[in-house]
Amino acid sequence: MSVFAKSLRTFESNITGETKDYKINNAVWLLLKSKYKLTQTQWALGYEKEEVLYGVKFVVCVLKANGVETTEKEVSENTDAVDIMNFTVAYQTAMMSDENDSDDNEEQEEDEEGK
Repeated sequence: MSVFAKSLRTFESNITGETKDYKINNAVWLLLKSKYKLTQTQWALGYEKEEVLYGVKFVVCVLKANGVETTEKEVSENTDAVDIMNFTVAYQTAMMSDENDSDDNEEQEEDEEGK
């Protein structure tokens, strides 16, 4: 039983050929560091230059952080650049969604107060 009562943000992807929800958690970054010796900053800089190579590493770590056993070879042989990009964008969009939603809500409240 977990001591955590809160729920994590999730995002939906069909990168494996089956649509599933994946949790956004810190295990991704720990796996990137332990498996590939990459910090978040190093990964982000690498992803800017070599989207597919660093994207495959990211996909592997997100899947593993969600209990899916896979390898770089399996991910690279069964995805293309668009799959990797869509997966990464879905992760980032979901990760930032609460912040964007609260910013939108604050702006909407300010607009309503000004009326």
